[in-house]
Amino acid sequence: MGTVLRKDEAGTAHAVLSASASSRWLHCPPSLRAGEHIINVPSQWADEGTRAHELCAQALAKGWGKEITPLKQADSEYDEEMKQSAVCYAAFVKEQAGSCDCDVFIEHRVDYSNAIGVPDSFGTADCILLEKGTGIAHIIDFKYGFQRVEVIKNTQLMLYAAGVYSEFGKQYGIKEFRLSIFQPRIANANTWGITAERLTSVCEKAFRPAAQQAVSGGGEFRAGEWCRFCPVRAICRKNAERLMTDPRIVPPPMLTDKEIVALLRIADDISSWLSDVKAYALESAKAGHVWEGFKIGHAKGRRIFTSEPAVAEVLRNAGIQPYVEQKPKLRGISDLEKELGRKKFAELLGSLTVMKEGIEKLVAEGE
Repeated sequence: MGTVLRKDEAGTAHAVLSASASSRWLHCPPSLRAGEHIINVPSQWADEGTRAHELCAQALAKGWGKEITPLKQADSEYDEEMKQSAVCYAAFVKEQAGSCDCDVFIEHRVDYSNAIGVPDSFGTADCILLEKGTGIAHIIDFKYGFQRVEVIKNTQLMLYAAGVYSEFGKQYGIKEFRLSIFQPRIANANTWGITAERLTSVCEKAFRPAAQQAVSGGGEFRAGEWCRFCPVRAICRKNAERLMTDPRIVPPPMLTDKEIVALLRIADDISSWLSDVKAYALESAKAGHVWEGFKIGHAKGRRIFTSEPAVAEVLRNAGIQPYVEQKPKLRGISDLEKELGRKKFAELLGSLTVMKEGIEKLVAEGE
């Protein structure tokens, strides 16, 4: 089988069968090829997670006496919550190591090609601890999101473990893996164990066949929680069928408690899916696609201050408290205008206030 690498616009190589997306391609193999040409909508949450991971890697390097890689962005891009999360993550790693003599690998590339039978299959493990003389290997994954990630049978970590076993299994005599998820913002810090023998069996019987199907474009589309980050989730019929279930169209005079409960269980997914559809349609329109009856417009604009320090100085000089008391955050325009009145607000801050255009959105033609 030939290479299955892909590159982003910067020329950086990525594995097609990424470990982070493994829950999707293992459960729904054809989604891999189906999503190859879908427009990628950038995510602010992904950028936030990347910054948090940079702090975590630096915190680990400091704690283990490793060479420290300079941060890629200015210090202001890393807020206090991120910094504290990185400190807690480093402490969790130390706790996992305990008193054992360990070798630590930070942001280490692991290749699990042999385990699934597809070349150029690799990922980056946040932290690997290899105990000396015990046969135990730890793989610890940092998650910065609010959506809970389960560690039991976590396919991303199991693939990382397969790569670690391939690279270090003989050298360290690995017999057991302890896989951990550390998710500080929702207090999710859990560990699950699997033997190297069991891991090898799972890779051979489950992961390898699914990987072969995914690369060839075979298998059946299946919908489930793994659809959340699928690039074709907005237009996938199976996902639509999963979300557009019967409770919404049953026509009794009043919904029953059972029907409302059924709706509540899928309400967040439906809301998220509709947002995905809108984002997909907008990005396609920006790329030239025409949606009949719709055009690119803008959401309602809002007023913003051109310079918060300048606004704070004007307010102080006028004897007005510029900040919200609970935290050093500038008071809002509506709050200040209500207190000062429109005329005085305009006199003091009119020159420091502009109207910011709303974000792009699809609107019906004629609006």
